[in-house]
Amino acid sequence: EADVQWRGDVRGALRLRPFLAGAPATDYVAGDGAYLISGGVGALGVHFARLLCERGAAKVVLVGRSELDETRRAHLARLQHGTTEVTYVRADVTRAEDVERVVDDLRRSGAPLRGVLHAAGVIRDARALDKTPAQLLEVLGPKIAGALHLDRATAADPLDFFVLCSSVVAQTGNRGQTDYAYANAFLDAFAAAREAQRKAGARRGRSLSILSLIHISEPT
Repeated sequence: EADVQWRGDVRGALRLRPFLAGAPATDYVAGDGAYLISGGVGALGVHFARLLCERGAAKVVLVGRSELDETRRAHLARLQHGTTEVTYVRADVTRAEDVERVVDDLRRSGAPLRGVLHAAGVIRDARALDKTPAQLLEVLGPKIAGALHLDRATAADPLDFFVLCSSVVAQTGNRGQTDYAYANAFLDAFAAAREAQRKAGARRGRSLSILSLIHISEPT
């Protein structure tokens, strides 16, 4: 047991339990709404974008640091088949000014921002003793700074949801992924803290951290 909590004389230990979702909801996508996906041309980002397009979102903005290569251009082109406007914006979510620019431009497009999916992330596997400060920041930055910047930039928007893509590694750990486990554990705690803010009226949109147990391969 790696995570133990005492409340008076009561000892609690964190344990994972199976979770089986019910029928998928069909009313979480607004037909007039815009949706922002960080890590937008990664496997998870494209998966989410395809889902939003199928549900009839008005606009999907994919955000990433890299220039589009031919493969990713092809992924993006395949999303452009319905009524949804899909765009890619090059920006770094670890930079507050980049995130603010993306959100401001999206607001000016006319479609209200209704959802954020934070799927940006980097893995640099190595023993903790061998990791350099630069490598640590490379892993921690997109998830932690990215979540904070996206939350602050969208605090006034009429969000329906604010989704963070975490990992089961946050709860179980994994050899060579100390920094990755830490970054995802932050997302889990941040989702809980933001949800408390929402209930207090300081934020809009349900906060949710998804602990992925599966690997989604690059789209084909």
